[in-house]
Amino acid sequence: MEYKLLMIYWKKIIISFLLLFLVVALFIWFVPSKILPISWDFRNNLWAPAYLLWHGESAYDINLLFENSNAIWFPQIIGVFFPLGLLSQNQASNIWLILNTILLIILIWFLFVRVMQKKPKPLFLGFLVLTVFLFPPTVRLLILGQVDVIVVISLIAGTYAIERRRLALGGFLFALALVKPQLCIIVLPSLIGYLLFIKREWQVVLKLLSISCLFGFVLTVPLWLSNSNWVSNFLINIQRNPQWSQPSIFSHMSYKLGSLGIVLWFFLFAATLILSIQLWSKYGPTQAVLWSLALTTIASPYVWSWDFVLLLPLFIDTAIRSANMLARASLFITYVICFVLSVISLKPPGSSDSVLWWFPFLMMIGIVISSQLSKKYNRQ
Repeated sequence: MEYKLLMIYWKKIIISFLLLFLVVALFIWFVPSKILPISWDFRNNLWAPAYLLWHGESAYDINLLFENSNAIWFPQIIGVFFPLGLLSQNQASNIWLILNTILLIILIWFLFVRVMQKKPKPLFLGFLVLTVFLFPPTVRLLILGQVDVIVVISLIAGTYAIERRRLALGGFLFALALVKPQLCIIVLPSLIGYLLFIKREWQVVLKLLSISCLFGFVLTVPLWLSNSNWVSNFLINIQRNPQWSQPSIFSHMSYKLGSLGIVLWFFLFAATLILSIQLWSKYGPTQAVLWSLALTTIASPYVWSWDFVLLLPLFIDTAIRSANMLARASLFITYVICFVLSVISLKPPGSSDSVLWWFPFLMMIGIVISSQLSKKYNRQ
């Protein structure tokens, strides 16, 4: 009975946010791009492929529209959002911005209700929303029109679905999250390890993998129907993607130490994955997935500063659970330090995104300190 009431409650919440999205989307439909600029990554990786799809061209041959550009998001995201190709760049970009904004607010609301089992107070909710949207990686993500918010929501919701044995829903959400596989490199192996080694549910793993693969193929059907050359164009885009210096440990270690750096990174990745699986065993899927998302920012071999939004779910959860002023203060101070140092690091002309490699480490330290202070307060 309690589960049914909870589902009714969340259906009302989702319907309310959908209505809000429609109202806001209609309001900004004709807002000129000079006010809300067209997002570069969204244009290249989603709008352009969707536009080409509707015109019978290969979805990944975006040089037909823009010179010296390539699309590298995996095709399932195009299969879900291909109707955006019917809109102008300006309209589609505005819709994408509002969608990501609404999803971030839903994430904050969901994490608060999950922890506190009640509606958030307006003042605290407003403070959390402000903090999330001023988070430097969030700002960069929204400006570029990146897809990380979809990935985060899909991984968290997919984990909840699997825990409740909704394998079809979980498989669909994980297939969607794999639009950027490097952001799933800790969460999905941890889930599989948890089901195999802790729950001994190998049949569930086989079903989940099969369903995810099935949905992964189904979501590419629109691309096949448009032009089957998309596969070769996609591979070409991946191969010609420039090798920029990134704010990841893998990038720094491989650049400075060569093969030895890659080996050392592999040990770091293995240790992070083992730690993540242990957290799944200790806390259970719905809490551990937040830690796994945050750990991905440290262990992923391909990550940019806007990908650090994967820290947000754990940051929000920790802020909500903060049991005393000292725990809250330590978390807020960490946030402020990261904010200020990010601005300073990227201020000089020509500053590379790679200078922010320290960001996830500092945020994780602050989150761990705040969590420990909260636990200490609860034991007293």
